[in-house]
Amino acid sequence: MHDGRFASLLDVVNHYNSFKSLNLTEQEKNDLVEFLKSHNSHIHMKPHSFFAVFFE
Repeated sequence: MHDGRFASLLDVVNHYNSFKSLNLTEQEKNDLVEFLKSHNSHIHMKPHSFFAVFFE
């Protein structure tokens, strides 16, 4: 779960990539960040709630 210590979405993605051994490429991480940004105005949930769906 993300606790607010990261300054950017990329920092969060990098954390989960390392913590969960996702082995995402730089392109995949950047694509994920852009995907999350594109949904930011439509999804009203905390970032940790989004990641909890995928990484619990």
